[in-house]
Amino acid sequence: MSDRGALKCLSHGQKVPYWQLNEFDRFKALVSRFRLAPLVTTSYRSINKIIVSGFVESWQPETNTFHMPFGEMTITLDDVASILGIPVMGRTVSFNERMTYEEAQALLVDALEVESTEAHEEHMKSWCKYGANLLDWSGYGKGFVSDDDGDEMVDCAIRAYLLYLFGCTLFTYKSGTRVPIIFLTVMVDLEVVHSYAWGTAALSYLYRQLGLATRHEVKQIAGYLTLLEAWVCEHFECLTPTPNIYYQSDQPRVHRWVPRSESVLLQGLRGKLDSMSTDLLTWDPYRDVRQYHPFNEVAYYCG
Repeated sequence: MSDRGALKCLSHGQKVPYWQLNEFDRFKALVSRFRLAPLVTTSYRSINKIIVSGFVESWQPETNTFHMPFGEMTITLDDVASILGIPVMGRTVSFNERMTYEEAQALLVDALEVESTEAHEEHMKSWCKYGANLLDWSGYGKGFVSDDDGDEMVDCAIRAYLLYLFGCTLFTYKSGTRVPIIFLTVMVDLEVVHSYAWGTAALSYLYRQLGLATRHEVKQIAGYLTLLEAWVCEHFECLTPTPNIYYQSDQPRVHRWVPRSESVLLQGLRGKLDSMSTDLLTWDPYRDVRQYHPFNEVAYYCG
């Protein structure tokens, strides 16, 4: 079997700043209330495809763990909470992934007040079938709404922003610049958005994307790859990640590292991982900063 080489890493963290929140106090207050504010700044601008590809090769979908020479490891809910600073406890993010065109159209009209007219029909069909294009939403925050607008318009804009933010971060989609509009189903009632365990949903989604990427015919990987790369930095300091000298202990741990471009070949990383031993790992990188990154008992859950 031929070597497929490094995977294409689908990452849109660099797009998050396209939608500026500086001028919208109501927007910023809502994002903070939803406990999702850290996502505005957590994404690495570029993802190290060698690191991602090397660890994908050791991933086992049957157990959702990395199989290493000394045993198994995985990304836990404790890692997610510490690295990203978003909630891992709360309501389950779940929905039926299959929607009819009529259901999707009704959702867009209800959640975003998209006009259901013949002029918009082709656009809506594209959104319903392939997902909404992220760049379609970035314009929503550039003059279309302000703090002076009514509650309904601001609510629609914040749903669009959350869809945009999720598509750029936690739920990066396989089709590149699109995000499934199905996520709008858990945003219709903005009063409960803060109660969802978004970190848990993101980890589950990343597990699924890692599993898909293990297939030899697959050439790319989606999911929040910043989380994966930061996890590697935290637990595998033997791979010499670059520390951020300006990092403060109360910040999400993702900011502890400076992302860097590929400095080794994939073959070289394979050799390092194949010879890895337990004494080279940092098993609990958050032990000395638990006052800032407390351990949640839900992190014990595995299943």
